[in-house]
Amino acid sequence: MKHANYQRISKCYDENEIRQNESKDDFLDGILTGCASAPVRVLDLACGTGTYLKAQCDAFADAPVEWHGFDAFDAMLTIARQKAPDVAYAQGTAEDLPYADNFFDVVTCHFAFHHFPEKARTLAQIRRVLKDGGHIKLSNIAPEEMQGWWIYTYFPACVEIDQDRFWPYTQMYRELESLKFSVTCTVNKTLSRTALDSAQRHAMRRDCSQLDILDDAKYHQGLQRIEQDLENGVETRIDEIALIIIIGQKLS
Repeated sequence: MKHANYQRISKCYDENEIRQNESKDDFLDGILTGCASAPVRVLDLACGTGTYLKAQCDAFADAPVEWHGFDAFDAMLTIARQKAPDVAYAQGTAEDLPYADNFFDVVTCHFAFHHFPEKARTLAQIRRVLKDGGHIKLSNIAPEEMQGWWIYTYFPACVEIDQDRFWPYTQMYRELESLKFSVTCTVNKTLSRTALDSAQRHAMRRDCSQLDILDDAKYHQGLQRIEQDLENGVETRIDEIALIIIIGQKLS
């Protein structure tokens, strides 16, 4: 499985406007409701530059929460520490989490699970560090449901890259059930028009893992396809995005 270089991507990661729109997590709100005094330990796995954690620290400033962030890349964590300094950060691999058994009440992982080489081992680690009754929340794209995504259209080699990296959400569901989680999975699919010049700017930053992994020749071919469409007067194109949210509760 090919891996993206987030040491490089960290320099432009937060320039993507999509990553600037984090808000209060309603799922966490439901968990924290009623926790008047008992501290709740929350781990954001593959926390990146800390945008999600910063938003939650602000939203739940008065709640009894002990925030933790974990990532493989020190360049991402350097930014996270500046953005959300009250979080306890650690660096390493998701397959070997440096936390005690039954330590966390909640583990979240946003748009990152596909990066983990040993996914089954990672899920087993998440189960180990969760308390009985604790929750996992995984959010991601569902490539199998978004063949019309502009990245797949202009950079078709990215389809194979993601087939190698992503588990279908049905497999995610079954794997969590096999680990004795009670699981729900929600899939939201959206068709919308994307401005092609905006997609071009995104592609030129090369800040998503698909384009970072793509070899240079195929990457530049994709940029040429976008440029040709723009020259031919194409201003927008229909874009297809499918997002999944998987929530599991650890059964004893």
